[in-house]
Amino acid sequence: MYELKIEQPDPTLFKHAENMLSVARTYQIVSVGMYETAAADLKEVKSLAKQVEEKRVAITGPINKALDE
Repeated sequence: MYELKIEQPDPTLFKHAENMLSVARTYQIVSVGMYETAAADLKEVKSLAKQVEEKRVAITGPINKALDE
């Protein structure tokens, strides 16, 4: 039997990522200014996606390790 202690992810991070994705999906690029805004938001979305992936691995990593043993 294994005892796993898994840290609960910060729900704020996931909510922020979902909100940014929703905003990004509504963009209609019609000007240079909008292009620049969308590009900046895309960088933030990519950063958030990386953070979410890191949290996912932090949660599933111990589970996968325990299953391999």
